[in-house]
Amino acid sequence: GKDAENDVVVTDPVVSRRHCVIDFDIARGDVFIADLSTNGTFLNGCQLPSKSGGKVILTHGDEILFKSPEQGQAKFGYVVNLQPA
Repeated sequence: GKDAENDVVVTDPVVSRRHCVIDFDIARGDVFIADLSTNGTFLNGCQLPSKSGGKVILTHGDEILFKSPEQGQAKFGYVVNLQPA
């Protein structure tokens, strides 16, 4: 999100202060994403469930977008790169 206290800061009017959280579950060895925003977070073109809907597992090559792919604007997001150590 765009809050200065975030690990990754994205300054864009559509991005919320705390847009989403990405969490590594050490016990399971999995990486999860949860949407915290009011505008939505998109994973591979599909909107993630709301904050109360839980978290979704990420896999290598997933595309995370902070703007709806239907907005017609230039996309801004990340491609997940999970490589074993």
